[in-house]
Amino acid sequence: MASIRNPRRKDEAPDMKIRNAGFADRALSRGRRLMVLLTAAVTALAGSVVIQQQPAHAAWNLVWADEFNGSGAPSSANWNYNVGNGLNPGLNAFDGWGNGEWEWYRPENCTQSGGNLLMRANWLTTPITVNGRNFYQTSCRMTTDTKRSFQYGRIEARMALPTATGSWPAFWMLGDACDETSTSAYNPAQTYYDRLPTNWASCGEVDIMEHANANATVTNNIFWDLRTGVFPWTAGQNANYAANPAVNNAAAFHVYAIEWTSAQIRWYIDGVQTHVIDTTPATLEEFRKPFHVIFNLALGGTYPGQNPVQSQFPLTASIDYVRYYQDR
Repeated sequence: MASIRNPRRKDEAPDMKIRNAGFADRALSRGRRLMVLLTAAVTALAGSVVIQQQPAHAAWNLVWADEFNGSGAPSSANWNYNVGNGLNPGLNAFDGWGNGEWEWYRPENCTQSGGNLLMRANWLTTPITVNGRNFYQTSCRMTTDTKRSFQYGRIEARMALPTATGSWPAFWMLGDACDETSTSAYNPAQTYYDRLPTNWASCGEVDIMEHANANATVTNNIFWDLRTGVFPWTAGQNANYAANPAVNNAAAFHVYAIEWTSAQIRWYIDGVQTHVIDTTPATLEEFRKPFHVIFNLALGGTYPGQNPVQSQFPLTASIDYVRYYQDR
């Protein structure tokens, strides 16, 4: 068990030992999307827009963590990788993970060093060429897809983020029902790539933290399908509910977290609640099912809406740890 009233760095004394087929407007997920405001009807679904503060738990039971204390490749027991630029199977073409992003994800851009996971974005002098397209920017997207699955509890990561033009680091989750592909290979062939999920957003998405450009805010968000069940992506059937809380110097380390029950999801930054949604409506059944965790550092695209600048590269997002707690 570990207290989270004051989240600790891992070098401090612990309290105890221990994202579709034929989607022309599919730019709506992190394989993904434009930020879309909900209608009043959808806002009503989520309850009051006023954040309902909850008393902090005195303690949680820590059941899984990756402290990134090794060197080189992240743990193969915990992580797979999404590689490439996001093949849209309906278009049979890369579309920047549904968002027009620039990067080509490669697993080796994620490494452990100095007690952190480093997600590094590079600007190449010689491009990676796949299917006749040149990709000059590389980065990393890693996922617990097929390795670790989570349902309810507290999920947190301590992160320091780049604040460069066109940077978009994120800590987020997709439902295990999402049918995106991933690979366990840390050094796959240069021509290997993964595809987007065909059934977003009915499989569910939770954005624990997203940060764009040099913004003084982050985004807490959730995406779902307005129908009940899992369906191929369908225009006009997807909804989201976002908040944009302030963050004091995103380049410094902060603890980003959610606390998730069968009734609601609450978001936190450094222990302060920043967002909440009621997930009891029938059409939010996605969030009563298992999810997997994703970290990535995206570059450019419709969101964050600014183009990367070569002189600012390389970029690095640092992750001190990721931890999953359940109630005692």
